[in-house]
Amino acid sequence: TVPLTAISEFGAKPYTEDEAKALSEIVRSFNDRHGTQFTEEDFIRLEQVKRKALDEEMAAVLRNNPPDVSRPTFVRRLLEETIKQYQRDSSLQSIIMTNVEDRDRIFNHLFSRALREVRETPTS
Repeated sequence: TVPLTAISEFGAKPYTEDEAKALSEIVRSFNDRHGTQFTEEDFIRLEQVKRKALDEEMAAVLRNNPPDVSRPTFVRRLLEETIKQYQRDSSLQSIIMTNVEDRDRIFNHLFSRALREVRETPTS
């Protein structure tokens, strides 16, 4: 069994330096405007939404049309997938907060993984 490694990229393409800088600026600006303290990791979760939106059909739309034509279609799909993701998140949060049995099963699983991770990682 190979241990999982930290996620440093999504899909086949890691963030470029310019993309990483742009994301940092988006997060900073967002936090300034909304009085929040989100991190880049919080926003990187949206990459999951992008991956779901970017199916074969959408890839063809992006590949075969100029950005001014394909962007509105892609943005609509992103919004649809974002809503679905938030609904899934909300359902999961609700179950975890209200169902002790399921919460215990999930937390026991996460505890076991954390324990294994800590014990299998050499300390310096």
